[in-house]
Amino acid sequence: MLMWTHRWHMREPVTFLLCTPDGQPVDAAAYLDGICRMLQTEDCVDAAVERVYRPLLVYVSLLDDPDADPTNTDDGMEALPDEWSLLHLALVMEHAEAVRALLNFHQKHAFTVLENVLNENNRMILTKMASDDTTKASFAEEGSSSKDAGHLPCKIMECQVRKELGGTVVLFDQEASDTENCPQVCSVACVTTALKPLLKCLLYERNHSNGKDTNAEEEGPAFGFATRMVQAHCDALPEFCVRLPSLIVECDTLYEVCHGDLVTLCDILEICRGLLLPVVHGKRMEIVGSSSRGGGKNATSREVSHVVGLPRGFHPQQATLPPFMLSCKPQEHQQLAFLVTWTNYRQKAYLESKPPGSARKDHEANVLSDFQMTLWNLKKSGQMISPNHLWSGILFVLSRLFSGNCSLERFLDIIEQDDFVSCSDGMPVTFIAAIVAGAAVAAFLTNSIYVQLLSKKVEVLLVDVPGEFSPLRAYLLSQPATHAERFEELWLAETPFSPAKKFESRVEMFYWALVEMVLLSAEKRWGTAGAFVGSDKTKKTQHFLQDWLSMCQKFFFSLRDRPLTCPQRRAMLRSCAEGEVSAGATPTEIENATEDDESPALQRVCEQMRLRLQRGATSLQAIYTSLYPEEAGEGKTTGVGGGVCEEEMEEDGTGGKMAQNSIRDDFEAAQVLFSTTAKHVSDTTKLKFYGLYKQATIGDVNVPKPWMMDLVGRAKWEAWNELKGMNSDEAMRRYIGELRTLHTSSTGTNP
Repeated sequence: MLMWTHRWHMREPVTFLLCTPDGQPVDAAAYLDGICRMLQTEDCVDAAVERVYRPLLVYVSLLDDPDADPTNTDDGMEALPDEWSLLHLALVMEHAEAVRALLNFHQKHAFTVLENVLNENNRMILTKMASDDTTKASFAEEGSSSKDAGHLPCKIMECQVRKELGGTVVLFDQEASDTENCPQVCSVACVTTALKPLLKCLLYERNHSNGKDTNAEEEGPAFGFATRMVQAHCDALPEFCVRLPSLIVECDTLYEVCHGDLVTLCDILEICRGLLLPVVHGKRMEIVGSSSRGGGKNATSREVSHVVGLPRGFHPQQATLPPFMLSCKPQEHQQLAFLVTWTNYRQKAYLESKPPGSARKDHEANVLSDFQMTLWNLKKSGQMISPNHLWSGILFVLSRLFSGNCSLERFLDIIEQDDFVSCSDGMPVTFIAAIVAGAAVAAFLTNSIYVQLLSKKVEVLLVDVPGEFSPLRAYLLSQPATHAERFEELWLAETPFSPAKKFESRVEMFYWALVEMVLLSAEKRWGTAGAFVGSDKTKKTQHFLQDWLSMCQKFFFSLRDRPLTCPQRRAMLRSCAEGEVSAGATPTEIENATEDDESPALQRVCEQMRLRLQRGATSLQAIYTSLYPEEAGEGKTTGVGGGVCEEEMEEDGTGGKMAQNSIRDDFEAAQVLFSTTAKHVSDTTKLKFYGLYKQATIGDVNVPKPWMMDLVGRAKWEAWNELKGMNSDEAMRRYIGELRTLHTSSTGTNP
């Protein structure tokens, strides 16, 4: 008879059948008891790895009745096979002893197991390469000797611990095709994602404990099991263990569990008391030269992040390790903010364990010295960072941006490093730092101290310093040279507040990251009951949000009012790339070389910011009054749904012309605002706005009706033709009015 197990896990009934690797059913509780005995008595780590990290074969019931047992596991209508990790099984069974033993094993041996897996992988790869006659012949033709084996490790897997990133484990791996035929006891992913079931349980219990589910008491005494197990694990550890690489987990795994939310990340890290250590993927970046501590360009030994209590597999290394390329893109700014928040939390936990004073200052000075030496070596090598790519130096700058221990003066010294600018051929570090800061402000909007810190540091990125050329200004006022560059560069990844989005210009991309994401976050929080505790917190949040928006407004207005001419922009960028910018190339000279016509993209951005505040939630309208006092003081309606009333037009002899200009301005602004929401409305709504737009800009339909098979074209033609006879001004007013109605229904606010 099959031994089906019935349990409840995260308020969902689960009926499953555990099987051994050879397909024989086994009792789940008895299996976990055996694991506990094995871990208590087993001296050889390698012998326990397979049972701890290898996935388990489980059949999960699909029957509607949670108390019923499937009769046939081969029937796909009754049950489906699945793979569970051992920790997942222990959590479903609520087997406290097994969870405790697995956490201890993962903390003590995960890094060693990871190294052993990589070493076994590398051995198989080298054996395969050595047996490949083609590979041997190619090396023989090139005259490669055994000393040239340094070219082979480009496909060799390795892991390093980077002290400058809070002890982050960086995994250098080869292409998947190199390992797809390599049999392994367990894979790298099995080790780095082993804690995923536990993290999901912690998040579930955290959400319930925050009052998001009023029926949390129905869970009974078992509710909070995962949180209690983690707290007990942390309580049993010595205090210094928080400084050690301990519970390693793939950064992408925790990002997925938290849905990219930085507040959720901080809550999970707080529950685990700083024990979680991120694992990220990277690519080697060889540079010429050596560090001040004697490291050569091929330094690949493991580097420890701290000096006491080193676990197995860590080897002290005094040399500064070379930089590396990150696997993510600059446009994945939410993921960058996520990783930097995590590494800073680790770094803070480490520094708090040190006595205040010289020990902390020495650590900061050593990290900064290593960073400057890395920049010097990178510049000496002549290697340029490819456009649309990131390297580890960016993470260091972002960590200083987020850190409260890094003063404004120190951050300014770091960001203005000449070597940094000369080694980058893509987005300026100031651009990347600013858009990542926007993601952090959107996440921690209610943390007024943190928002104030980021505002001060971002302001030094945006302001032109007298006597210094601003690469950010020139970058924003220029465009990618080709359509391919525009396709690869002008986009931002999905965030908890917005979907993935493509842009037509760099300045619109910059605006979205710094302003639109923050406004979406603010509206979401103001629309959530219980998001603010007391009116004082609401006022503080509104005050610092206004400061942030005021800073952005001044910067965009400065770009609009002082643009570079195309010839001068190209000359300045070329000089900057060649390191020939003279002291005379000041923002004052740039200001004198302005174009007659303002950039359309900048016009749209400045107008969109005004409209978003004017027609947003009540708190945003109060900010609009402060940032645009002249318009608010005149009492005129210049936004969507507005326009000057007919009575006012009749009283003024020139009022007709003024009103017409106002309607056209509002109509153009309404088009910009509708473009930000077009993806979220129905096709019927899109057709309505299409018809009004064509009638307002062209008049009656002047093209033949598309043929029958062109369904989209016929729908557009009919939407336009329905408005035949309507004059241009009326179509503009209808367009603005429809957008106002749409905005009211989607935000719950009446403009």
